[in-house]
Amino acid sequence: MRLCGIETDADTRNFAKWILDIGNGDVGESEDGVFDIEIPQDLLITDVDDPIEYYKQRAILAPTHEVVNIINDRMMMCLEGEERSYLSSDSICASQRDVDFNNELYTTDFLNSIEVGGLPKHNLRLKIGVPVMLL
Repeated sequence: MRLCGIETDADTRNFAKWILDIGNGDVGESEDGVFDIEIPQDLLITDVDDPIEYYKQRAILAPTHEVVNIINDRMMMCLEGEERSYLSSDSICASQRDVDFNNELYTTDFLNSIEVGGLPKHNLRLKIGVPVMLL
């Protein structure tokens, strides 16, 4: 974990230890492999007038892409304004057509349905003011 091994204040060290303990299964009660973990009070959002601005200044940790998608959808609902959709390319690269395979196997619907970790979804939905993280 990047927070460990660097000089940090006590709060950051405690947070880093807590996150590592969660990853090691040392926090919470297990019931059939599902853990109930109590979130420390100082990590909860209790009284924020502008949640979008609050999140712009923080990182949100999520265990799966499914959870990330849920958070993104929730954040989009919080923003006013028109939503725009940007679609990925939905055809096979022309240089790959020389390879011997059946193009009918790779329909537009199939290509649009592919979700791979590290790549954005086919339909990127944005509004003015939505936080975007570029890697």
